[in-house]
Amino acid sequence: MLYKALKVNVSREHYCQKMDTRFLDEINNRPPMSMEQIKSMWYDGEDYSYRHYDDTRYHALNLHSVFYKGTIEFRLFNSTLHAGEVKSAIQLCLAISHQALIQKSARHAKTVSDNEKYTFRTWLLRLGLIGDEFKTARHHLLKNLDGNIAWKDPAQAEKQKERLAQKRAAELNNTNENINVNEPEVNPVPNDEQEETSGFVMSM
Repeated sequence: MLYKALKVNVSREHYCQKMDTRFLDEINNRPPMSMEQIKSMWYDGEDYSYRHYDDTRYHALNLHSVFYKGTIEFRLFNSTLHAGEVKSAIQLCLAISHQALIQKSARHAKTVSDNEKYTFRTWLLRLGLIGDEFKTARHHLLKNLDGNIAWKDPAQAEKQKERLAQKRAAELNNTNENINVNEPEVNPVPNDEQEETSGFVMSM
């Protein structure tokens, strides 16, 4: 879902591979107690942290960079000159990094959703991207996803649309009825007066 939100080109996925499930499963099965243990799991029991171009660097979240030079690298953003998209990418990276610092525990589980926008928006809010300050970030990070942003169940969204349509139709009917009731009546001129008026003559 993250790859779709950020429009990661399939042809570029070699350089920003999805997280190795072996690494995640090992962390789930044997929770590490130190960074050294995490490093050992990352390199599958070896230590290649001294190699600049180690193959493990080509992941969306490059932890090789942490062990090689002490920095985190996110490799899944497209190049852009759009200020809003650049700002959104920076804020997302900062939010994920902050969550990693304050999170007491975590487990790997694949998210399955039939409403991508709602699920991803919920995750962004959990990261702290709430309020007008992060309105632009939410817009750019959600614009490539399918689904309804306000309703978890798409069927509920369709029902709400139907209810609103029925409500608008009822309000329109009431407005038309009020116009008809308030419209002033026009009193017709009696036929005999019409005939007298049309037959008026003056003689001397």
